Amino acid sequence: MGAIATKDYIRSTFLSMCQKTPLYKVSISELCDRTEISRTTFYRYYDSIYDLAEELEEEHLEGFMEIARQHAVKNNSIEEYMRDIISYISEEESFFKWVLSEHSDRHFVNRWKRIIRADIIKEYHLDQKKLSGSDEVLIEMLISGAIGVYAYWLFHNSDLFAEQIIPLTVKMWDLNQM
Repeated sequence: MGAIATKDYIRSTFLSMCQKTPLYKVSISELCDRTEISRTTFYRYYDSIYDLAEELEEEHLEGFMEIARQHAVKNNSIEEYMRDIISYISEEESFFKWVLSEHSDRHFVNRWKRIIRADIIKEYHLDQKKLSGSDEVLIEMLISGAIGVYAYWLFHNSDLFAEQIIPLTVKMWDLNQM
């Protein structure tokens, strides 16, 4: 197995383990046993389980930021933006099943929320200094609601397909009342 394939296998096995076990209970020994690699091979790529988790989180946060940058450059509609987000979550399903699972430490989700919040403020030309307490609560509800919809879609094998979820999330994001 080549270096890229080995690293990908470590990552996919790690994600599978994290969907069932809290991160603090995932051991390098068990990961190495499941991937049938030596600890030396693991340490060739990562310093620790937390290093592996952080690398995955950073890559996926960067993925969201890239979608936002592309959205801004192309001046896409909110529907196109949501389509890109749903597509990204679908492509990276195992990662999102981990970070949205009950075994997640919510660190990634909190960072993701900050990115979404910044996108909302930018998209709707809001003055952060003039947001009222109720505006802040509304934004938090929208963000949490969107992430909740994504989690429901991933975990419940819902009959809602991506094309059905997009209009629902767009309705949620109608901020013309602010």
